Amino acid sequence: MPFLREIMPEPEDQASVSQSSVRQSNVSQNDSCSDTADIAAMVDRAHKIFKERRQDQFDLAVQLYEAACKAGSNRAKYNLGSLYMSGLAVPKDYLRALALFKEAAAAGDFDAMFNIAYIYDRGFLGEQDMENAKLWYERAAQAGSGRAQYDMGAIYEHGRGVPIDLTLARYWYEQAVLSGVARAQDNLRSIEAINSVRESGRDSTNRSPGTI
Repeated sequence: MPFLREIMPEPEDQASVSQSSVRQSNVSQNDSCSDTADIAAMVDRAHKIFKERRQDQFDLAVQLYEAACKAGSNRAKYNLGSLYMSGLAVPKDYLRALALFKEAAAAGDFDAMFNIAYIYDRGFLGEQDMENAKLWYERAAQAGSGRAQYDMGAIYEHGRGVPIDLTLARYWYEQAVLSGVARAQDNLRSIEAINSVRESGRDSTNRSPGTI
């Protein structure tokens, strides 16, 4: 499960990735901000606080994320959602995390899509919901998430809420490998071994009596 991450700047804050320390000392949760430089600076500073584990400034970092969320930052929505999902610096709140991830997902964030699937898959809202989990894993997988591609492979390999389909399982594991998920190679080998056994069984069944 991912946590806070450093990603490429979003369209709204590309101009200011290096300005993470400017004009932020008096930011409050009720502040609004429309300047792209300020949005990027808030997100960068909040991320740095958590990255450096400055616990005495965690409340400030949350306020920075909240303000950046209100200004429309998808990075802030993802990272604040991660805080609520883990319960770091804020009370654990899966519904709040889900809402933030859905906002980020609407902007095309496949890591947020993956986390939505994870919440449904793990039953964090009360019970497991594999229908919604598969829906969001597939969206994330199609958007390019290697982890989601791997999980789609596992869903079809093991029949998690769907009939077992080794052809689809192999397809998604292959996509995961292309996305850099090395462990998917082991799953592909396992599927090939199963297919080999099946083919051997068919060959044996189709042999005529007395043939070798």
